[in-house]
Amino acid sequence: MKNTRSTKHEPADDAQEGMELLFGSESELTNDELEADLNDAGIDTGILAKDAHRRLLDLANHHFSTLGRLVPTEMSKALGQLKPLTPEQQVVKTRGEADFRVKNILAAVKNKTSLFVETLTAGTIQQPEYAFRNKGELTESDLEILESGKTEMNGATSDPPKEDSDG
Repeated sequence: MKNTRSTKHEPADDAQEGMELLFGSESELTNDELEADLNDAGIDTGILAKDAHRRLLDLANHHFSTLGRLVPTEMSKALGQLKPLTPEQQVVKTRGEADFRVKNILAAVKNKTSLFVETLTAGTIQQPEYAFRNKGELTESDLEILESGKTEMNGATSDPPKEDSDG
């Protein structure tokens, strides 16, 4: 008799393959992406880690420590990684995160400000300013300055100022 079980696909395997096709492989998922997905689903990762640590510690105590056996190294590593922070460690972590966020905000403000200032300075070309009021008669160079200003304002070139034949 043949073993037909080995050729059949298990429904769980089919579901796993479908999930990998939709969302990608579990091994390709980064910790940040996983945390974001859990947060989107309304799961607090801090509470999840504390609960996992408590349950794993209970298992380690029940199956190993109370029987005088050594806890397996993988389980010890997992317990160490899931161990909740002490209040002092939490304060240090919170301060570090706050410092990081403040530095990011200041860097963003500085970047935006410098871009704004560069835009302003690039758009304005500093030209000397001239005052002709109450001067009396204008010289030929004054008339040339006025004419060049007029052409800049009109955006078109015009003929240079004509000289008076009166002298």
